[in-house]
Amino acid sequence: MSLIFSAPCLAFLIQSYEGDDGPVGLRWKTDRVTYFLNGVGSEDMEPETAFGAIRQSFGIWAAVESSRLQFAEGGVDANATANRRDRRNVIIFDETGQTLQAPEGTGIIAVTRLNSDVSTGTILDADIIYNGRDFTFSVTPRGGQIDLIDVTVHEIGHFVGLDHTPLTGSPSAQPTMNPFYSGSPGEAASLAPDDIAGISHLYPTSNHVSTTGTISGIITNPDGEAVFGAHVVAEAADGSLVSTLSGAEMGPEAPGNYTLRGLPFGDYTIRIEPFAHGITEDSFSGIFTNLATDIPAEYYDNVTRQDLAQTITIPAGALRNVRGIDFVTGLSLPGYPFVSSLLEPANTPDANGPYEVRARITGAQHVALLVETTYNDGSRTTTTIPMTTTVPAEYRAQILGRPVGSQIQYRIAATGEEDRVSYFPGQQTWLSFGVIPLTGAPLAFAVVRSAGAVRIFDTGSDLEISRVSVGEDPIQMVSSLDGRLLFVADLAASQIAVLDRATFQVVARIDVAAAPLDMTVSADGATLYVTNSDAGRLSAIDIDSLTLSSSWLVGQTTAGPYGVATGASGRIYVTDLNADELIIIEEGQVIQRLAGPSQPRALARSADGRTLFVSSFDTGIIGRISDEDGSVTAVDLGVQGTFAVLAHPSLDRVYLTAHLDDMLLVMEASSGRILERVDVGNDPRGLSLSPDGHRLYVTSATSDEIHILDTQTTATVGIYVAAGGPRGIAVVESPDTRSTAIDASTQPGQWSLSHLFPNPFNPDTQLRISVGAEGGTANVQVYNALGQRVRTLLSANQLVSGQELSLPWDGRDGKGRNVASGVYLFVLNTPSGRLVRKGLLVR
Repeated sequence: MSLIFSAPCLAFLIQSYEGDDGPVGLRWKTDRVTYFLNGVGSEDMEPETAFGAIRQSFGIWAAVESSRLQFAEGGVDANATANRRDRRNVIIFDETGQTLQAPEGTGIIAVTRLNSDVSTGTILDADIIYNGRDFTFSVTPRGGQIDLIDVTVHEIGHFVGLDHTPLTGSPSAQPTMNPFYSGSPGEAASLAPDDIAGISHLYPTSNHVSTTGTISGIITNPDGEAVFGAHVVAEAADGSLVSTLSGAEMGPEAPGNYTLRGLPFGDYTIRIEPFAHGITEDSFSGIFTNLATDIPAEYYDNVTRQDLAQTITIPAGALRNVRGIDFVTGLSLPGYPFVSSLLEPANTPDANGPYEVRARITGAQHVALLVETTYNDGSRTTTTIPMTTTVPAEYRAQILGRPVGSQIQYRIAATGEEDRVSYFPGQQTWLSFGVIPLTGAPLAFAVVRSAGAVRIFDTGSDLEISRVSVGEDPIQMVSSLDGRLLFVADLAASQIAVLDRATFQVVARIDVAAAPLDMTVSADGATLYVTNSDAGRLSAIDIDSLTLSSSWLVGQTTAGPYGVATGASGRIYVTDLNADELIIIEEGQVIQRLAGPSQPRALARSADGRTLFVSSFDTGIIGRISDEDGSVTAVDLGVQGTFAVLAHPSLDRVYLTAHLDDMLLVMEASSGRILERVDVGNDPRGLSLSPDGHRLYVTSATSDEIHILDTQTTATVGIYVAAGGPRGIAVVESPDTRSTAIDASTQPGQWSLSHLFPNPFNPDTQLRISVGAEGGTANVQVYNALGQRVRTLLSANQLVSGQELSLPWDGRDGKGRNVASGVYLFVLNTPSGRLVRKGLLVR
């Protein structure tokens, strides 16, 4: 098995082949395996440096407490060779290609060759061979160097009998046994839950067997035929993943059967999904051929979203093996209408409404929207709204405006032939949103790419207040000059989604050329310019009418255009990444090409537009461009590369994200001198200033964080958690308060306790209470699932009738310690009784 190099883009499988009596899995018969080091070592480093990294890598696998497998070094031998039949397990660097014999350009970084008993699967010999001819290895990699520890940990996985995993994700989340090298050094230094489950299944300790469970079922298609090779994933409440393929254990004898093993006791959601990120059946060995690689994704039981999925619990004790979690591929049930969501309202500050619901529905004779609203005073109303259609199979309905503080939940009932009813999201489940108050402070809108959404934070409370779905692959964001509209580039859909700041609703989707990426607004605020990175074009959108006004071919760009900015002259600048050039456009025509830094990525303009700044994706050079004469000067920043760039409108500062160095650079604009280097999480990408320029917001795509810095001191003053790979960000003024004020007509009534938002949460959430007519004493306590009190959020003796209180919780107990992931109860005790809400903390 080999590791393949891939650009950056936890199923465990056992290496198996078809034997006479069914699939045979590979594993060592002994619990202690000896390996030998070829004494020549690597040409890229001192032998002891390489050997130390290899020993450390074996130690990572040996440290798995639930596995009994250990390793011993047999010594360093200059004559040791990779021979499959000598029963010596050799680790060797092949600097000439004679041992590996891989053609140049294959991308193979390393290979583990196994020899095993054909009848039992017992491993007899295993050799790890590094491709030193085509790759440079290092323990502190820079540029295109390969992290020796990452590669070795992966190959040891094959060495013990594990196959590649179909699980993917960000470099920090994907398992070690993913077939592609991520290019993010150090990510394999700790094993993912899927890796741990794999080695623990092969070499389990007695404790592992008694403290974990299984989830199993059968995958079939709508015709009842078993589906072989479907990717099945279990996700725990803390976000850890374990997966397998249907048929992995029994092969053709039971091709649709699957078993997820090594699952700790607790709650899980189960899903099936297609392969992604370049993984195909060619990524696997042995029996894994003719796999179902393109099945539609769905969660158990017959839903498309995790928040609607049925929770499967593995309890401690004799019932720890859960069976019967079966899937029929596709979401349609024979004889019933099919319902899928097209548009769902999200939390909004807009009390005026309406809030539109749209769905794609087939096979229905009539469709209704069932709505329940809970108001601040605890009163509740129920309404039924007919859903109508003007476009075939597309139904819509509008929910009228509600007072701020209202919680609205709804579901769709589609009735077909013989009065068969399909409910969405389910007969006993609801979709929900709230009409929320704002603090009046600026709002931060951040694109979370893998979630296909925008997360919205109120910077006054520092809490996430809404999450809006915006497209298939959203990546960048800018705002109109007045902050009224937010523009989101959707790479996959080739659209610009337009988000209204006052309502948090998508008000338009504008089709543009392929792969829209970076955007900028003209100095007069009238035009949005969009680079189309797969089309070699630049699109212009009229902001007033939200229509495409022009689309220009910007020449034979070899990659892009990517970055875009305008100068004081009105000329437009875009970057050609592979040609190392900047393209200048005037009145829709390319008038000049400038030599820029290597791989010029993003552009920013100074406040007066006389100077433009361009980042370099793969070097530490920043280019400064004179809009007046087109001259380009270069400054070496001393980093591996820069991504986003932003000039402060009033301070003599330029900010750049050093994505390969995990830091923010603060540069003096006039001199090019570096003032500060600030750690800001992994893979920083996006930048935005608060409207007053006092705060800088930095998104970090791999660590799922937004760092907030004081622009005067460059001190970090806060961090938002933004799971889903945050990229583009825009911070704008809060909308006016006429649509966010508490409805004055609402009179004090009963005590109420709102739902938590967000929920699930990590690590912060919030809830609101409304004081009942009698006022008086109240407290809010947080309890864990064992009934133990972990925190008091409120203890008050003289609350006033009608008073509104917002209560945040930061996931800590009364002593300031982080509490574990899990379900927590929030209990409001009042003179009138007790109210309870449930929340799920996912770390």
